[in-house]
Amino acid sequence: MHFAKNLLRVACLSSVLGLMGCAENPGTWGEEKVSAKVKESLNLTDVTLTAQNGGGFTGTGMLGEESITFTIQQDPAAHRMSWEAVGDRGFVEEGYYEVK
Repeated sequence: MHFAKNLLRVACLSSVLGLMGCAENPGTWGEEKVSAKVKESLNLTDVTLTAQNGGGFTGTGMLGEESITFTIQQDPAAHRMSWEAVGDRGFVEEGYYEVK
């Protein structure tokens, strides 16, 4: 009986952690979370995103006086989102955020 209770606890905990993991998978994030992470990672203001067919986003933002254009790719299996950003004054960055 004690073993069965512990097994049930482990199953419940695994379910909760599994749900949390899905919620934190940047490969499945919606526009709001992606926008917040891009703003934070690239120090951008005035970020706008457009969802792309097949996943990911394209967008623009400002880094001081420089206009930045970026593309976001999402990979749910890798728990990862990556970006390529290019500015009109020479800014270039490739980066990613992933949860393992």
